[in-house]
Amino acid sequence: MNRLPLAEIERVYAVQHKEFLMLVAEGYSSGSGGSLHIWKSHTKIFPPLFEIYETPGNPGPNPQEAPIKVPAVAANVFHGRYNKIQVLYANDRIFPKIIDATEEEYGPADAVGTGAGALELASGLEQWQWIAIHEFASPDPPKLRVEGKAIIPNLGVVPKLVRAKSQGADPKVLLLDVVTETLTNVQGDLRWSKPVSSKVKYEEDTDYPFESVQIESLHKTIDVENIHHNLQRLK
Repeated sequence: MNRLPLAEIERVYAVQHKEFLMLVAEGYSSGSGGSLHIWKSHTKIFPPLFEIYETPGNPGPNPQEAPIKVPAVAANVFHGRYNKIQVLYANDRIFPKIIDATEEEYGPADAVGTGAGALELASGLEQWQWIAIHEFASPDPPKLRVEGKAIIPNLGVVPKLVRAKSQGADPKVLLLDVVTETLTNVQGDLRWSKPVSSKVKYEEDTDYPFESVQIESLHKTIDVENIHHNLQRLK
């Protein structure tokens, strides 16, 4: 039995493309640095059951308080053709509609583009607030964390935030960029029928006093917020 808690989820997308099913879930993780996971049950198969769990993150300086809810996204690809599935998470059990991603319905992806330049900010659609937080929580090393959302233009394309190879003239401005990774077990090059957003995240252990972060391909500048925690390890 899985010992992780079920996740709180807002939306689930199910896309069938040839011999592969892609599930994308948008929801929340508990605390900073948590993550979501989509797993298939090996025992409940009529219809097949997919479960969405969370790995909780840092609850914050006061473990007695309820941890903050942080937006999170999970995606996974499963082999096989599915006509009907059920998805279980903390706040519901649903039977999502499975979209058949055929060439005729979706059209070729080159009309959209899959490079970093095609990734648009989702803030205009979902009022997403990009954040850059520098956390100081001794005895842990200081950690800089940048989070936001970008549109996934293509089935099987995953956006990532990375440190730009060339940094600018101002050392207190960290330059990041968005790159894309393609899931090798997804066949074809098809676009979504509607915008699907994914959280992009960058973390770096550093004590350097960055004042702002610039994401070059998105033309986005985020001021860095410094947060100091007074944590003590229990011996």
